[in-house]
Amino acid sequence: RILNQDIYLQVVCSKNDLTAFECIFRKYYSVLCAYGARFVPIEDAEEIAGDTLLGYGNIDKLLIFKNSLGGYLLKSVYHKAINQIKENEIKNAADNQNFLKRRNN
Repeated sequence: RILNQDIYLQVVCSKNDLTAFECIFRKYYSVLCAYGARFVPIEDAEEIAGDTLLGYGNIDKLLIFKNSLGGYLLKSVYHKAINQIKENEIKNAADNQNFLKRRNN
């Protein structure tokens, strides 16, 4: 039944129905935040969840996830969180390198 509800919401959302998109957003936002917080701080997880859902709202409107919209969204959050971790590691390494250069001069 949930799967059928997701497919219905996606079909309606594909017709640019804002109410359907809001239903998808409300249904998945807190789940995506909680999942993302397993990898990054909650503030970052909230941003990633919002970006993921907004990104879903902007994808090809013919794309309907018959198997699992939730699975697609969770996987998207996972990849965005991992990318953020990698970006933070690169930034921290560069900051540390700059700190050490200044300290040694």
